[in-house]
Amino acid sequence: MVKQNTVFVLGAGASRHYGYPSGEELRNNIIKYFVKWYTKHFGPRFSLGSWTTMTTFEKDRELKDVKKFIEDFNLSEEQIDLFISRNPDHAKLGMLAIVLGIYHAEQGELEIPEVSDSDSGEVSDTIPVNFRTLVLVS
Repeated sequence: MVKQNTVFVLGAGASRHYGYPSGEELRNNIIKYFVKWYTKHFGPRFSLGSWTTMTTFEKDRELKDVKKFIEDFNLSEEQIDLFISRNPDHAKLGMLAIVLGIYHAEQGELEIPEVSDSDSGEVSDTIPVNFRTLVLVS
């Protein structure tokens, strides 16, 4: 039993049984959808800057920054957390990409393959039960 305040840091696969993307799936979804997500959520209303007060040139430059982030991320072949740590100039967009990737998974908008018992292996099958136990104990 945990007797003191404890933080459990779990990898992306720990929530896989609950329909969240694995690290690889999150990476693929970011590469495939981030420009679309960015323009949907931060397009004509606002952005990381102030979209309504930006000139057309500034808006184009910002979208170029988003596309450059995706291009660099795709070429890196790294998971998003490692990519951000090695490319701090992309950190703001990288963190936003993670949030939007998880948000769209929660909304059921992404095709996340279900994990079957035969796919997950003996140890992984215990993750949902153990995770619930950890949350209840904490």
